[in-house]
Amino acid sequence: MPAIPMELKERAVNSVLERMQRDGVNVSRACRDVGDELGLNANTLRKLVAERRRETT
Repeated sequence: MPAIPMELKERAVNSVLERMQRDGVNVSRACRDVGDELGLNANTLRKLVAERRRETT
């Protein structure tokens, strides 16, 4: 499986966080929705979001 480009990772994580805030959905739902839109696995995206949250706290 090819590595996910950094730009796509950033866009995906930002989209998940925005969707959670805007729509009031949980991280799992936001990762599924954004993952479907961008062609990324929801579990991979959930891990990326968790990494970002750890880095910013």
